Amino acid sequence: MPFWVTALTITGWSAVAAWVNPAQFADSLEQFTWSHSIEFGYWKHPPLATWLMAIPIQLFGFSVYWTYALAAMCFIGTVFFTWRITLRLFGQQAGMFAALLIGLNIGFSWRAQLYNHNTVLLLFSAATVWATLLALDSENKRGWVLAGAFAGLAMLSKYQALIPLTGILIALYMGGRLRQASVKHGAMVALAVAFLVFLPHLIWLRTSNGSTIDNALYAAEGLGLLQRLFKLVGFWLIQIRFYVPVLIAVALLVLLGKTTEAANFTEDKPVHSTAHNRAWLYGLILWPAFFVSMAVLLGGVRLEAQWGLQTSQFLVVLIAWQLVKVFPRMAMMRAVWLVLLVQVVLAGFFAWSIFQPQQSIWHGMRSRNFPAVDVSKEITSKWHELTSCPLKYVVGPSFEATIVSAYSSSNPTILEDGDFKKSPWVSNEKLKAYGALYLADDETKLPSNLSSTGFMVVPARVNDLQPVKQLFWGIALPLSKCNLQH
Repeated sequence: MPFWVTALTITGWSAVAAWVNPAQFADSLEQFTWSHSIEFGYWKHPPLATWLMAIPIQLFGFSVYWTYALAAMCFIGTVFFTWRITLRLFGQQAGMFAALLIGLNIGFSWRAQLYNHNTVLLLFSAATVWATLLALDSENKRGWVLAGAFAGLAMLSKYQALIPLTGILIALYMGGRLRQASVKHGAMVALAVAFLVFLPHLIWLRTSNGSTIDNALYAAEGLGLLQRLFKLVGFWLIQIRFYVPVLIAVALLVLLGKTTEAANFTEDKPVHSTAHNRAWLYGLILWPAFFVSMAVLLGGVRLEAQWGLQTSQFLVVLIAWQLVKVFPRMAMMRAVWLVLLVQVVLAGFFAWSIFQPQQSIWHGMRSRNFPAVDVSKEITSKWHELTSCPLKYVVGPSFEATIVSAYSSSNPTILEDGDFKKSPWVSNEKLKAYGALYLADDETKLPSNLSSTGFMVVPARVNDLQPVKQLFWGIALPLSKCNLQH
């Protein structure tokens, strides 16, 4: 019951966002950009998130709503595995608490619409932990093969997967399981399978001169001591903000538990010892928190806010365990209704952001203020006024170029930032043969030999001081034989 409640609320959050948003998060749009070509890696990230996007496009055709559907499925999958992990470690009621509470995390509610590499990483990190616990209990090699496959897919999602995967090894070591020959052998099998799954991307890294590594190393550019402290405090404040609805629900649950009678519910005893279970909490919760904190304090790494979603994803497991200690026989239906009440309050704030956008927390976010359909329609119409040839290529800044492409009727290929290294499946010869629609935030960045140029006013980026900016466009007509309309 709690799992299905959370699954339905996540679906609702994503569906409502798809209905009301005039545009999307830039991270979601990136997947449209890269899904035009199936590669073993992309300049910014490993390929799995883009592969998952390409599958429904190939099977069912293009739609701007695939991002919302995939985001919901990934978050629901994460909830499922988190539920099963908690159940296996701390029993049935703790598992249900975890399934309920994780849906209150801002990442699983307001941001359930966001489909990016972090979204996929959450899913396969949780799947790897679940498969490892399954392998430990079943003592079956197939469980270790499954764990290795999930671990490899986690690495194909994002390199940050190394943190939770290391946490699993820490849990196995601290729990004393690696001293068992069968577990040690199974772990080696899992590592071998993970390596084989990840190997094609490693080969791609070799041939592509490590472009994704360069992007990852950008975050490692050193910060001064004061900057490190501000970055770390800001990072953890964001994580606390994401957990505020969870903490409110927990406080209400505790108050409710003190005033209600015991219900007809018998908690299953945990399968493993307390020491074993604590080892998993150390590996899944304390280790990621320690790692990212030391990375910024000692290494000067520029922590990105989105790293926190995976860093704290298993915190609900600990919270659920502690709730069971407070009231081991609490009525679960009452907890469900209470959590739904908090979801309704969150929905109220979301509705307020729609009806009062100028005063809301969403003000300035281009997923909510960028008129994607109108911008795409106006700019692509300039192309169709000059030629009857189909528009096959859009060249320009990632966000604006993908908006024009995705919200048009033809979904043309994007040359991201005009950089052939970022979109190696596009060539200069193709641009000349089929023509292209060029976009730029500065008129001087447009090519000089264009048939037509112009500009339109659009909302600025959230970190710009000005509320609007000019988006310049230009058209290079195709050299291939086509009916030109003069």
